[in-house]
Amino acid sequence: MKKSSLMGASVVAAALLAAAPVVAPVASLATPGTQVVKADNASPAAVSAINDLSKAATGYVVKPSELSTIYGASGALTEANVASALKKNQTTTGIGVGKDNVIVGDDTNATIDDNLFSYFFGKKTKLSLSSGSNLADLDYKVAMHFKGNDGSETDVDTQNAGSVVNTMSSRGGTLTMSLKFYYHDTNTPVTGSNVDVTSSIVDNNHVNNGASFINYKNNLTAQVGDNVNAYMMPSSLTNNGDMINAAGNGILKAAFDQGAVTMGPVVSDYPTGNDKVTGTFTRKGTFYQAVTIDLTKLNFGVPVENLGQALENGLITVNGSSTVSTTNPAADAYYQYTPAQAGTPSVHARVTATPAVANLVLKRTINVTDANSPYKSEKVHGVVTVHKNDGMAAQVYDEKGNAVYERLLPNGSDWRTDEKRTFYKDGKEYYQVSTSEYVRAEDVSYAPRNDNDTPSNNSNSVIKGNVVVTKFPQNVVKLDSACWVWAIDNDNGGMHVVFDRVLPENSVWQCSAKATVNNKTFYQVSSNEWISASYSRLTK
Repeated sequence: MKKSSLMGASVVAAALLAAAPVVAPVASLATPGTQVVKADNASPAAVSAINDLSKAATGYVVKPSELSTIYGASGALTEANVASALKKNQTTTGIGVGKDNVIVGDDTNATIDDNLFSYFFGKKTKLSLSSGSNLADLDYKVAMHFKGNDGSETDVDTQNAGSVVNTMSSRGGTLTMSLKFYYHDTNTPVTGSNVDVTSSIVDNNHVNNGASFINYKNNLTAQVGDNVNAYMMPSSLTNNGDMINAAGNGILKAAFDQGAVTMGPVVSDYPTGNDKVTGTFTRKGTFYQAVTIDLTKLNFGVPVENLGQALENGLITVNGSSTVSTTNPAADAYYQYTPAQAGTPSVHARVTATPAVANLVLKRTINVTDANSPYKSEKVHGVVTVHKNDGMAAQVYDEKGNAVYERLLPNGSDWRTDEKRTFYKDGKEYYQVSTSEYVRAEDVSYAPRNDNDTPSNNSNSVIKGNVVVTKFPQNVVKLDSACWVWAIDNDNGGMHVVFDRVLPENSVWQCSAKATVNNKTFYQVSSNEWISASYSRLTK
């Protein structure tokens, strides 16, 4: 029985980001100078064995759960493993069982004798050969190639193995290996169907780790009479979007400072730019605006010539999507690219060169309505929780967005809400917390409401439990901050906020009783009016 071994190596390097390439054969990757390993006379049995290997080379897609192990110190995709496999490819010691090779074969089986190489065969280590097959009659060459999702490509060698592995482990990418076989006697390539074994390892789990993000509000509202110039200001974009580079740094303000962002005119005909609107909106309808971002002036960590590929593969996303058109100027996100020109000498003029153009054009849609209401009303069904960064209470506003003085909501308190209002004049958003009172959205967090929850579970304005009232000698209670008045339920089964009653800060009240419910204490200030001990104290 003849015995032979095949030897190969691979590594996956990476691009700044990963899309989702299919594990599939690519063109021949054999490179000049690759070592040819000798075997015995070629035969139909050898061709049959190649076909068996080709069918078994299914490749591998790395799962998210495998990232820590495949790139770990004992994993398959390490610099040492890649460099070692590539060095084996340069051996001149021949082949055979017991040699330091990656595939050992005879007329029955093929053994994948290398952890890294097994991934090209679906993580299999044993392959059965069909009857009449034999690997011992062939010479072969191995080649490795990496294609990054940002458009970069490189052959893998011992010098760049480390950087390839580092890039792949942090950004993802595709590594492809190719085994090309030769007749021993003539050193000519074996021809026929499936006589080159090609396979890939793909890792597409790193988009969110290395991606750059451009997020912006692409649907805006306005009213007849609103000033169009408001949409030409940088704040119109910065207040409704952001731009984050691969390092996680916000660069939108810097983009304006560097002249990388151009706010186009508001038009009714897009993308031709006809029928420009100036001054104020004089009629209702749908209008558009192009925001052009010069990507060559920004640091996305991608060569200019590869920006289009980065957009296509998710290295740079727009509103969470990599769907950026390169052919449709009317698309929501359209990419324009013109390669740099070196210029041409001329007898009558100096040599001129033009830099590359890489513009990302974002479409904004502005829906203009009649000015019959100062705000847009949306039905919601949830609970808002006061979250002031300074820990203070939240201001209450009336139906027109005017502050209601001496009306505050304590920090951390929860409130049912069924309406959200957005005022057209300034874009401010409010949530309704009582019949005619609202709180700004920027002062609260919102969560959907489950009506199956008990009031004590979804609102701090109601406390359920047995109320115990204790009398004590006449005293005085002083408010350390403004707070709502509470009342005991008629059935004595809890307490609730009296929405129309709030007592001012530093006010003092006669007090001769306290109420306790669920370990919370309240002081009496009237027949059935109580204030929380969290915001007041007895002075005697």
